Amino acid sequence: IALSKGPGSYTGLRIGVATAKGLCFALDKPLIAINTLEAMVWQINSFFDKDTLFCPMIDARRMEVYCLV
Repeated sequence: IALSKGPGSYTGLRIGVATAKGLCFALDKPLIAINTLEAMVWQINSFFDKDTLFCPMIDARRMEVYCLV
């Protein structure tokens, strides 16, 4: 089972992690955490050249963003 490890809404991440951990425990399956911003890039990476630079961003509110270069 894979889940987003953030960045993102703290409460939403906690609920998601708790649910995923419960499922993994019950099903005896591994848990894989994936960075949200990296996952955003993986979705579109194949449509661009290998030398393309991506800078995914998520609104962090209060005039700030989470970003990855």
